[in-house]
Amino acid sequence: MTVTAPRRIVFVAPFALEPRGTVSARMIPIARELQARGHDVTIVVPPWDNLEYSERRMEVNGVEVVNLRFEGGGLEHVRVVRRLVSAVRALGPDLVHVFKPIAHAGIVAVVLSQFRRLGVDCPVVLDSDDWEGDGGQNERSRRSRLEELVMHYQERFAPRVVDAVTVASKTLETQMWGLGIDPERVFYVPNGQDPDRFEQVDTTPSNLRTEYGIGDGPIVLLYTRFFEYELARVIEVFRQVRKRIPNVQFVIVGEGRDDDGQVFGQLAESAGIGESVHLTGWVEFDELPRVFELADVAVYPFDDTLVNRAKCPAKLTELMLAGQCIVAEDVGQVGEYLVNGQSGLLSPPGDTEAFADNLIRAVRSPELQQQLGSNARKRILEGFAWEEITTEIESAYEYSMG
Repeated sequence: MTVTAPRRIVFVAPFALEPRGTVSARMIPIARELQARGHDVTIVVPPWDNLEYSERRMEVNGVEVVNLRFEGGGLEHVRVVRRLVSAVRALGPDLVHVFKPIAHAGIVAVVLSQFRRLGVDCPVVLDSDDWEGDGGQNERSRRSRLEELVMHYQERFAPRVVDAVTVASKTLETQMWGLGIDPERVFYVPNGQDPDRFEQVDTTPSNLRTEYGIGDGPIVLLYTRFFEYELARVIEVFRQVRKRIPNVQFVIVGEGRDDDGQVFGQLAESAGIGESVHLTGWVEFDELPRVFELADVAVYPFDDTLVNRAKCPAKLTELMLAGQCIVAEDVGQVGEYLVNGQSGLLSPPGDTEAFADNLIRAVRSPELQQQLGSNARKRILEGFAWEEITTEIESAYEYSMG
């Protein structure tokens, strides 16, 4: 069942529109689709991680985004929770959807749920798109142990007190069941894509080969943040591929934390493939389709970790939307998105030889590249369109309001 009557819905964001991806890659598309169905959606943001957005009201893809005041400093984190609660209540919503069960957003979800228990205010739905606590993001965080413990217990407590939970992956769905949450309160809402996402972007052919110093030969694209896999293992895959296809070129798009890109380059030099590896660093969104157009095959390495199993990888969905031939490791949501041999080539996680063999097979076959790339785009648009996904979100809302 879906909501039929128009609703006044407020989304609570966990952080600013950028540099992190949840707001732009998940919240905005959902809000946009809800508005297309007649609902009125406002996103309220505590921009603690990007003070340039403080007190800015803006419209993003037709969605109203209200950035609250944030001035920095320890006490400001306490004040912004109060501002969030006040701003949400002032908007008079029929329903509140809070994104992420931790930090400011997690506190807001709990506070608003207590109002709900007292018979005032409205239903609260909570979204989870990462395993945040121990075993998950805590393992790679720079938080103090006290902060890690707070996040860990927030993640375990907040979902229990809200009216319904939306999750971005099958692993997170299982996590919620493991917390004792009734399965009928948990709704699977993976990341999707819009067919027009790259429509307004310039894809005119350019001299990117010259610009990035890329030699002749087939191009393998690694679109990455580096932390999803062991760097040395991917270098070994590349080494094996270059041994059998000497003119192959590897284009690495993205930035990691600290000096991951630099370390990757050093490892490539040590492995004797440095001249074939081209690190572009961060590439603006408007430039991405031109880089994608340049590549023959995209590679998506993914270690078998709890963090990766729980993730719903937005970068993978972008590659699919671009019609890339994708060679990946079968971990978590990767296997939900890609069907091996039909819309991508999957290898068991950690099997370096199988991964390299799949990549070699794809690089050597333009026909396979065309087939898998076309099927990948078709699958993301037919199986994971935001229109379809938002129907499940409306089901969560209907359940909460029932």
